[in-house]
Amino acid sequence: MKKLSVLILLILLIGNNSHAGNIAPESLFKRANELYDKKNYKQSIEIYDKIMRSGYHSAELYFNTGNAYYKTGNYPYAILYYEKAKLLDPSNQDIEFNLAKARTYSIDKIEAIPEFFINTLFENFVSRFPTNTWAELGLAFFIIGIVLFCGYFIIIKRRLRKSMFYVAIFMFAFSVLSVTFAFKTKKYVQKPGTAIIVSPTVPVKASPDYEAVDVFLLHEGSKVFLIRKLSNWYEIKLADGKQGWLEVNSIAKI
Repeated sequence: MKKLSVLILLILLIGNNSHAGNIAPESLFKRANELYDKKNYKQSIEIYDKIMRSGYHSAELYFNTGNAYYKTGNYPYAILYYEKAKLLDPSNQDIEFNLAKARTYSIDKIEAIPEFFINTLFENFVSRFPTNTWAELGLAFFIIGIVLFCGYFIIIKRRLRKSMFYVAIFMFAFSVLSVTFAFKTKKYVQKPGTAIIVSPTVPVKASPDYEAVDVFLLHEGSKVFLIRKLSNWYEIKLADGKQGWLEVNSIAKI
């Protein structure tokens, strides 16, 4: 009887632990936000990280994580998570403002090579909305086009039929453009070629070798573009065109 009681107690304890481990991400997020409001920033970061490790990601989650890191004075990781948030919500002004503020603590001031203004305008326009929004717009334009095209065969009045036909063509064209923009923004989000320096000081080498010559130094918080990986090294490029090699463990991918 005593053994049976112990067994039942163990089962109840295991059940309670399993239930505790399956807390909904929304509840965890709320708890992390409450800790943040109480200025328990490190504890909030631990919970935000737990939510991300469970497979949940969002611009708001990244943004709040960046804010918590900023409050602890860990500016490289604040920049990292603001950059992650910006990828998912590129038009969010709060993210842009906080990112710019965190970047002021970076030692390296890298001047980007000016791009052709038409390319810049196009990228700015496309990045105004996330991938899902462009995809939804594409679907909406397509459905409207189908309805108008069907109306072309039903409506008797010639002038109205002609107008519906041309508007339907425009809707199909807008649908194709929206889907194209959706793929463009998805490409930006999935692009693994950017990272933030998280080590205090990193020597960038001329080749992937510890004995190679240092071509320049980078400091924590700087953003780099990843070209290729070779063993424990990444070939990187800066916005100003400089290139070199650095160790994998000195960066965190965006």
